[in-house]
Amino acid sequence: MSGRHAIKIADQVWIAAAMLHREFPDREGFTSPDLEQRIRQEFGTLGSGIATHLSQHCIANKKANPARYRILVEEYGGFKRLFRPGDVYHPDREGGKDRPHTQDVPARYHPLLDWYESTYTKQKSDKGSVLKEVSAVMDIPRGATMAVLEKIRTIRNEVARRNGRINVLAALDELRESRN
Repeated sequence: MSGRHAIKIADQVWIAAAMLHREFPDREGFTSPDLEQRIRQEFGTLGSGIATHLSQHCIANKKANPARYRILVEEYGGFKRLFRPGDVYHPDREGGKDRPHTQDVPARYHPLLDWYESTYTKQKSDKGSVLKEVSAVMDIPRGATMAVLEKIRTIRNEVARRNGRINVLAALDELRESRN
């Protein structure tokens, strides 16, 4: 592989997120500006598609539009972290790429791929918002009605009461009922 600009934007996003996770292992996620800064630091100037990749194309728990990547998961508050097998993702992204192919990135990034497979994918996320993921899978718009928002608030309180455990199927049923 030759040239700094030959790396696909989605792969740049993954590399930047992986580097940040390794550098700051206690942080569960990163903001888009964090990721943009790391991409700029690693690859030079930002490509014109970076913002769209960070807000839509690479986000596993958003409806595919049109990219099906599962590079990042967007947590509550807009924080983003690398996708892990077992994470909830939008059904349109089934089979989507979740990491760079080894042959698509320079050898200096291969240890990141090894780290992802041997370490990161084995970690369990105890933070984040299952409700955010459920809402994304159900494609609830940002301008949701007050009834839907109230139902989400009720479920969030129930989750907190259960000490972080949630019955995802029950939450989906409640959200569906609130949409009707």
